[in-house]
Amino acid sequence: MDEWFSDFADVLGIEDVRVIVQAHTHAMLYMPWKADKTLIECGCLCKQQGYQFAPKISGRPQRRGYVTLIQNLHSDGQVPTYRTDVNSIRLVRLD
Repeated sequence: MDEWFSDFADVLGIEDVRVIVQAHTHAMLYMPWKADKTLIECGCLCKQQGYQFAPKISGRPQRRGYVTLIQNLHSDGQVPTYRTDVNSIRLVRLD
């Protein structure tokens, strides 16, 4: 995702992406990335399917959960931007 945002920053009209949340990957992750970014996989809210608990070899069970965060609107005389308060990021796991 970091590479994708870097490649398409001009097209999307964004710069200085610091927090990237990838949704619905069926995994949960909170990871500092390089020196200036945070990568998050926020899990999913899907119902667990019975075949995911079968003893045969298959994919790992999905991680159910969601992420919360606070974004503040900033405007310094130019285009308004939202800045994520990194201290507000919470991963909530549903077990």
